[in-house]
Amino acid sequence: MFSLKLSLDYDVIINCTGVGAHGLVGDTKVFPSRGQVMRVKAPWVKHWMLLEGKHPYIPGIPYVAGGSTATLIGGIRQDGRWDLHNDPRDTKTIWNGVTAAFPALKDAVVLEEKTGLRPMREEIRLEREEKKDPLSGRTVQVIHNYGHGANGITWSLGCAKEVALMVKQLLPEKSVKSRL
Repeated sequence: MFSLKLSLDYDVIINCTGVGAHGLVGDTKVFPSRGQVMRVKAPWVKHWMLLEGKHPYIPGIPYVAGGSTATLIGGIRQDGRWDLHNDPRDTKTIWNGVTAAFPALKDAVVLEEKTGLRPMREEIRLEREEKKDPLSGRTVQVIHNYGHGANGITWSLGCAKEVALMVKQLLPEKSVKSRL
């Protein structure tokens, strides 16, 4: 559970721990959505391509994201799965599905595979909570900001601005100095 040891040193703690909030603050509403992607060498791919709706070969939404040095392919979404190892079955599913949808990628060379966990939650947790250290009696403000799921990159700037506003409201007269 969340330790208040930090409360002796800080006035505000910002919790952006993603799926780690499950164990850190005991939030049982946050859960992982496992994703696996592959980076391939395909310099001929210059665009992003995304298939919408249910696809017969890939669970999730198959996508191809062309880049300057590599192309990213993926589309696996497995809610509730915590492991971070690259699963050969998922590699096969991604490869077969993406190359069926985009045959030009059949000659691409696989550079690497990555697996990650998206922090899913029915609703984003963006709120302030007051915590009291039972030993010192000191109160610390905790601002929670997690649970963005696959939309983290889309919502990150707006949520960060909300967090900054909350901090500004909490510390209006103090001289704020980062201790990082």
